[in-house]
Order: sequence, then structure tokens, then C-alpha cells
Amino acid sequence: MALNPRSDALCARLPASVADELFFPDQMNPRAVERARALCDACPIKALCATLPEPVEARTGYRFGIWGGTTPGERERGVPVCGECGTPTDGLVCLAHVGVAA
Repeated sequence: MALNPRSDALCARLPASVADELFFPDQMNPRAVERARALCDACPIKALCATLPEPVEARTGYRFGIWGGTTPGERERGVPVCGECGTPTDGLVCLAHVGVAA
């Protein structure tokens, strides 16, 4: 059964104002990113979510928000993301799958 971002995402269960503040912070500081990633790491659609902004960002050149645990800067640099869990990787190995906390 395919996962649905609108119903299966953990962030979809949050009030809109809370989700907006969490995933679209005014400043992309490490603490804000850490808070968002904590929820993303437990989300069943993390890998799918990391791909959702691609069409809009490619068309507009504007990157925004944290999607699937990735920041706008990571997406702009093309940081590889694990296709299985959505964790940013070094392109060779996903630390989440070798027992190392990312």
C-alpha cells in the first residue's frame, strides 16, 4: 500500500501553525533544523517527503523549508539522500543503516 503524504506524515497531525513554525523557521539555525529532523527521523514517509519539493524548487530556483529532514542548503548542494529512509548520506553509505546515529 502506497504511503500518502497528507495522511501518513507525522507533521500532518500537527496544527498548521506548529508545522509551519517547525518546518519553515524564520532562520535556518541548527536548533531549528534539529527540532524538525527529530520528527522527520520518526516519520514513515521521510524518504518520499525529501523528494516532494524538487519540482517546485527546480522550476522557481527558490528553496524553502525542511523536507524529509533535508535543509534548503543540502538540497541546493545536491546532498545525496538515502532512498530507503531519506537520511542525508555521503553518497556511499547511509549511517542510519550501519548502526551509527546520523
